[in-house]
Amino acid sequence: MRTISQWWQGTKAFAMIRAREAAGHEVLASPELATQRAAICVACRPHNELPTDPSWLEKWANGQMRQRIDGATTVHDDKLGICQLCSCELRTIVHFTPDILQASTSAKTLAKLPDHCWKRKELA
Repeated sequence: MRTISQWWQGTKAFAMIRAREAAGHEVLASPELATQRAAICVACRPHNELPTDPSWLEKWANGQMRQRIDGATTVHDDKLGICQLCSCELRTIVHFTPDILQASTSAKTLAKLPDHCWKRKELA
């Protein structure tokens, strides 16, 4: 379950994505980078957790973010769930550029991520 702080971080990221899209700026990482990130998330147990019963609000918010990646996928999508540390839907978050990720990751959350986490390495 997402905290209020995590909802706020996600809202800021969504606003940033929309603004960058409107300005014609790239919001997506390369497919190769997204696949590398996804492979790290797949192996990250127990933090990569497949959702069992997300709330309607989580489904809606995740759907809004999924629309921003314009159908992008990785070969790992079926094994990606929700990160239990940052609350991001992994099959979506792996596609965004580092500046978008920075907007959606607080320093407190970043400090919780394990050393092997791609997000921690890219944003530290």
